[in-house]
Amino acid sequence: MSEIPVSDVEFLLLAFQHIGLLAILMVCGCIFLYFATAKPGFALADPLHFFYAFTFGTSYGVITLLAIEDRLSLGAITLIFGYGALFLFGLWFGQFLPFRSLFRKSYPLNSSAERTSLAFKRALFLSALLVSIYFFIVGSPFSVESRFEANRGVGFIPRLLDPLRLIISGLLYAVVQRKSAFLKFLAFTYIVILSLASGAKFALLESAYAVWVTSQLMKPKFLKLENTSKLKKFFLYFVVVVIATIFVLLFLNFGSQAREAEQYGRAATIEGIPLPVELLVLRIIANADMYYLGLPDDTFFQAISIHNPLAQFFGPLVGDGVMRKIFNYPLSDSEIGRQLWLYWYPGDPIMRGPTNHFDLVAYTHFGSLGGVVFCFFLGGSIGLLRRSMLKCHSLPGWKAAILSALYLRALVSLLSPSLSLAYLIDLLVVSFLLTCKPIFSRNKLMSK
Repeated sequence: MSEIPVSDVEFLLLAFQHIGLLAILMVCGCIFLYFATAKPGFALADPLHFFYAFTFGTSYGVITLLAIEDRLSLGAITLIFGYGALFLFGLWFGQFLPFRSLFRKSYPLNSSAERTSLAFKRALFLSALLVSIYFFIVGSPFSVESRFEANRGVGFIPRLLDPLRLIISGLLYAVVQRKSAFLKFLAFTYIVILSLASGAKFALLESAYAVWVTSQLMKPKFLKLENTSKLKKFFLYFVVVVIATIFVLLFLNFGSQAREAEQYGRAATIEGIPLPVELLVLRIIANADMYYLGLPDDTFFQAISIHNPLAQFFGPLVGDGVMRKIFNYPLSDSEIGRQLWLYWYPGDPIMRGPTNHFDLVAYTHFGSLGGVVFCFFLGGSIGLLRRSMLKCHSLPGWKAAILSALYLRALVSLLSPSLSLAYLIDLLVVSFLLTCKPIFSRNKLMSK
């Protein structure tokens, strides 16, 4: 191998020297993964295309560039692409084998309208209460450098707000789909406020996915792009890409661009384009931050160690604070992304670092052979969930909204398996609060 990049800034310099080749590799990676997972699916706007085709397509483009530049060992290349292939095979296995559906396939039209209304009212009240408490304690999420650092001590609030945001997005569609344009505008505004309050960069796009999946689960049949003309297909593709880009640019423009640009280093900035566009390019490249920081010179395999894989994998269920106080285990600092960041920037007090992609989590937590089983099982689980949801139709609004949130939170396992597991538990808790029958109902009180 030739000279190795030693930091994110130096990799960005390398990337911008070959920006044309990198763009081609990223586009090819995204196209390949899109067509590998397009059918069956929720048409063009299937969130799997964002979490998998886009994120890992761009990441594999970066890895391919590093391989072309002779910056990676054969072992690292084999591990990443081998685990990626196993996940894809598992996804196909879960989708196409004749397993029984996990959910009831259909419901009578217009059923459970009262239950949907009750869930919607509870979700609005609970979200407004939690957002008010969060802003009172922490303040605006844009005034802090790291939302993970800001959430210390109040982590239960963002944990509950995250599934609430997705469920509310779906419920708003179910409630206002046949209402006036003004109510639809108010619903959209509320979704935007909740998304911005979460502090996550792609929360608004994620909420839009929740609305789309909910709408498809409530319809008698899914949208079929095969029945449309080529011009309409191209128009739909173009509209989705433009809307997603506008969402991201608005968020990046609204946030603290100057601070983020300085974080990436002035030497890697792109001259002649607006700052939000530059940040968007950097954000796309950062999909592969775990790989370009860890794979060159096999840094990841030498610098990362997990002393207690079970505690590290299941620790997010109870949170970093509980793990530190009760078990004296530094959960956050032991994450592989955090360890890798501290390897390059030791002593950084701000809680940040690359996301823990499933392939490297599989290797560090379960070993080479265990990682093979984990990647195949993860792909099969997502494939089975996706296939089961695609067999559902005409669902009541409350269930469609919850299932859409379930699908989105399951897809987070691609970026952080242990965090996805915690998200799913949080989703179960929130779903119970929104759908459980009240102990003292009006009918029971009237009968006494």
